[in-house]
Amino acid sequence: MRAVVGCLALFAVMAVSLPPAPAAAGSVAQVYYVPLPEDQIHVALTGIFPGPAACGASQGLGVGDAIVTYLSLTPVAEGTVITYDHWEDGYEADIARPSQASTEVWGDGDPANGSAPGFPDDRIGAGGVIVLHNEVPAAGRGAILDYDGGDKLAASLPIAVTRAAWGTGTGTQLAGALEMRELRQWGRLFRAPVGQDVPGTQMFQLTSLLVMASRNGTSVAIDANADGTPETFATLDEGQSYQVPRGVLAGASVAASAPVQAALITGDVCATYQSRWFSLEPEGHWGPSAWAPVGTGAGHPTAVYVFNPGHAPVAVVRETLAGRDAGVVVAPRSVRAFAVPEASGARFASAGGEPILAVGTVDAGGSAYEWSFSLIQESLLTPQALVGWGAGRDPLSDVKPDENGSPVWVTPVLPGGRRGNVLVCVDYNGDNVGDLGGAGCRYDRQLDLRTFESFRVYDPDGDQTGMILYVCDDSGARLAVAWGQDPSAASTPQPGLDLGTTVPPLPAMAALKEVELALDADGDGLPGAGDTLRYTIRVRNVSRRPVTNLVVSDELPLHTNYVDGSTTVDAGGGPVALPDAGLTPFPLDEGGASLGTLDVGGAVAVVFLAVIDDPLPADVRTVLNVAVARSDLDEIEAQVELPLAPWRPRPSLALAKTAVVETVGSAGTGTIGYWKNHPEAWPVEAITAGGRSYPRDEAIRLMSRPGGGDKTYDLFRQFVAATLNGFVGNDTSCITAVLAAADRWLAAHPPGSGVRADDAAWTGAGAALHATLDAYNNGLLCAPHRDAAGAGGLRRDVVFTVTVTNDGNVDLDGVAVQDAAMPACSALVGTLPAFGGSAITTCRAEGVVADLTNVALAVGTAPDGSRVSARAEVFVDLPDGAPTPTRGVRTLAFWRRYPERWPVLKVALGAGAITREGVLRTLAGCAPGDVSCALYGQLAAARLNLLAGAAASCITRPVAAADAWLAAHPPGGGTRASSVAWRTGGRRQYDLLRRYNEGGLCAPPASP
Repeated sequence: MRAVVGCLALFAVMAVSLPPAPAAAGSVAQVYYVPLPEDQIHVALTGIFPGPAACGASQGLGVGDAIVTYLSLTPVAEGTVITYDHWEDGYEADIARPSQASTEVWGDGDPANGSAPGFPDDRIGAGGVIVLHNEVPAAGRGAILDYDGGDKLAASLPIAVTRAAWGTGTGTQLAGALEMRELRQWGRLFRAPVGQDVPGTQMFQLTSLLVMASRNGTSVAIDANADGTPETFATLDEGQSYQVPRGVLAGASVAASAPVQAALITGDVCATYQSRWFSLEPEGHWGPSAWAPVGTGAGHPTAVYVFNPGHAPVAVVRETLAGRDAGVVVAPRSVRAFAVPEASGARFASAGGEPILAVGTVDAGGSAYEWSFSLIQESLLTPQALVGWGAGRDPLSDVKPDENGSPVWVTPVLPGGRRGNVLVCVDYNGDNVGDLGGAGCRYDRQLDLRTFESFRVYDPDGDQTGMILYVCDDSGARLAVAWGQDPSAASTPQPGLDLGTTVPPLPAMAALKEVELALDADGDGLPGAGDTLRYTIRVRNVSRRPVTNLVVSDELPLHTNYVDGSTTVDAGGGPVALPDAGLTPFPLDEGGASLGTLDVGGAVAVVFLAVIDDPLPADVRTVLNVAVARSDLDEIEAQVELPLAPWRPRPSLALAKTAVVETVGSAGTGTIGYWKNHPEAWPVEAITAGGRSYPRDEAIRLMSRPGGGDKTYDLFRQFVAATLNGFVGNDTSCITAVLAAADRWLAAHPPGSGVRADDAAWTGAGAALHATLDAYNNGLLCAPHRDAAGAGGLRRDVVFTVTVTNDGNVDLDGVAVQDAAMPACSALVGTLPAFGGSAITTCRAEGVVADLTNVALAVGTAPDGSRVSARAEVFVDLPDGAPTPTRGVRTLAFWRRYPERWPVLKVALGAGAITREGVLRTLAGCAPGDVSCALYGQLAAARLNLLAGAAASCITRPVAAADAWLAAHPPGGGTRASSVAWRTGGRRQYDLLRRYNEGGLCAPPASP
């Protein structure tokens, strides 16, 4: 049994609230441009009917010099604010913040900045419809401000917009209309599903193509004859339209460098009168199945033309009330006609899931009730629809004032191809007032419709404008809807209205994005480098059922950084902190934040802060941010683009100087007894032997165990002592191969495995390895014993590292580092590029015996000749007590060549701890040019050097920064040296770690 769902049950438990206030200034949920400039409509209509003389017609008037324009704007919810921007005096730089006197803002309650016709108090309530009507001279278009093609409008909540037009002479008998598409539904590639070469009909004898741009400098390539080679190229500015007046064939293509909208005006030349208009679908909306909600009526056939845009034949299946037909093959880049039965909707689908395009024609081939619509792709359907314009008759005619001949046509669609019945509620005027329903959600009529049924809905007042239809049961159904003339009800002459449109699916949610300056760092009152922005994402349920499983996601805008902990969510009870559950600190990335259910009429606001990069690249003029709201009913984007303050040159230098105290000289080797009895002297917390890592305390316990004749303990003790002697800086060149062989021997015979003195494993290799390591530990080979006379000679050196960085936004020349106290640190760097170009110099002070303070200076010259400088000071604090030896560093090549020398079996890299085998496997599989792999290897080597006892003070921050960078850009992701991420972060860490591993920073290179 189907359950009736919707507002009734919800409003019974919801608190009564006042009507929502108008959205704040700067709130833009949708942007539209009015398509089809009147001069281009005139060209198309006069091409279809050039006049009685040219057509040999005994009667009938010509098109006329002026075009009658109707624009109908229908909001879905109270509180909608609409901004209307006329093209004639140029567009607003930011329509969310209008500044021109001609631009009108409707619905904000302030008549001073404009009020829509019919709304003198400037409040647009539920069911409010704005109808704009004027005649526009084709020849003098643009001479005055009027409502016409090329105008731009923005809405704070979803609206339905219809554009209709006809000539003053021919009237509504040679007319057309289009459902307007909001900017997010535009595209870069279109194909015409019909054209002048469609066989078997004269409906498309003249086909005119019109393309409108949304950005200045948009390049458009048009292949009107569909031969695969564009013959027309144009560059369009914002709101500009290009027309191919005739000669457009099926499969004609439009390719653009930025989003455009495209439409066809078609007609039978000299028929009195016959024209059909179509909005074209961009490539991103093509799909494998589409729905036609308009059935044949009163013997005037509805026909659907299906176009195959692919390069292979496609079998197209028609499904209607009568059932499913066998597939009909449509050749590549070809079109086939299909009939639609009486009172039936139809679904057209490709058998193999290939994309298809389809349009419908009413009174196919005839001139009495001719109009058209674009089929609705099944994937785009929603459970509700809002009629932008639904006039029942010619609004300018005095004939038959009670006629209502243009109903709304609706077909329910059940998921998964199911058939059954669906309850559809109808609110005639979209005003939430009617005899049916409950408190807070009322409607006028309930329909019980079969799947594939084409049902015609009439408003008793004779006008379907503003009608809302929605699924009001729990079937999960969606709706396919159109509006247009009914051959069984409309007059052929006046006041018949020979036009109609698809009714676009209405989204369940409204999502919009706002941005404001939260902290003005430089006090200029304009957003720019270093300023903090406050972003607000608002999501509102504009459907008549709950929005469930709402998820809001966002990616930080380019050239900004998130302010940690700044995200809040407000569902009506005040802002609450929104914690992060992912790897990054920003809660809205990595899949977004789950916000639960949004009740009917409910709204939620998510706010976060971001700081604009400082410095900022000179070519960055705006900051663009796009958020996505997803639910079980819908998915919708919201974006906001903020113009930034004009770029100004800002030369700047930064200087950093660090000092590391090192102990230089030979420490001397220690015996087994020394290392057992001095755990505090161990330079590492764990040691690897035979492929296993032993914590220090466990290793000391094993070294102290008698063994009872088990020789594995003997070799283990000598191996540990020799390895530790190498870690603290002693020369191991004479035992490198012995250590490697002993490590392999212990892997085969771990401590406690019971190898005896007379076993082959011991007599064959173990005994010799033991003897050599024992001699080394006692100072008899390449390093003296720690108590021998030659083991002294330790001294304290200070290694200074100077890093100079161009943190301004212009290149600097003649950059130099000056250090009067340490001349070895003075250096001529030369040119440093803007936005983080840096250079590193090092110098050494030997035998330092007392604390000291050192000061360095960096200078450079900007392009305008001005000088910039930076100063850095470092204090050297010598540690108390005797000098402590420092282990030298090894290169990445060493650690890859000798895995048995690794002091640990796992290394922390990026997002986790990686096994030795995993690190080596990753490095072996790195693709050429993957800079993430390069940083990964240097970080691994630096970690191993630190674990082996090398000095850490100069490299702690680069290691942490490299870890964070790799967590976001792991090896294998294909990050290139040209990427912004590498140039602004990764490269610097790579250079520092490589220099450290090669002995160029605070730890010397290890002896061979």
